[in-house]
Amino acid sequence: MLSKLFLIKQGKCCGHGCLQCPYIPPHSGASNKINIDVYNNLESWELKELKRAGIKIPDKSE
Repeated sequence: MLSKLFLIKQGKCCGHGCLQCPYIPPHSGASNKINIDVYNNLESWELKELKRAGIKIPDKSE
């Protein structure tokens, strides 16, 4: 199973029906918009890893 952190780092949905697909809409194969609820539930170490990878973390209002 691929982690949501790994999937976010990929940059877009792969469309393969991943169990932890963080994208909206899930499993579309074209989406690159991350579900804000996924970000809100990330651990602090996961957020740090995303920042290190250069991934923009959306505001809660997005």
